[in-house]
Amino acid sequence: MACVVTVLLALFHRGHFMSTDELGMYFQTKSLAEDFSLAVPTRVHLAFRGRDARSYSQYVVGQALLAAPLYSLGKL
Repeated sequence: MACVVTVLLALFHRGHFMSTDELGMYFQTKSLAEDFSLAVPTRVHLAFRGRDARSYSQYVVGQALLAAPLYSLGKL
């Protein structure tokens, strides 16, 4: 049953980001895992400029904190 579900999900899974939410989450997770910072690239939509002139995502950091170990594991 798990193999069937895996094959079905693989058929319908997209290989790229579709929305700004996904990009914001990805870049925030990447920044946390690599730089221990919350700053995101300026090209991310819905990112706001902070007092230090860096851009920050509008989304809460909790999900990015949970995903940071998985990002690091994926880099290995």
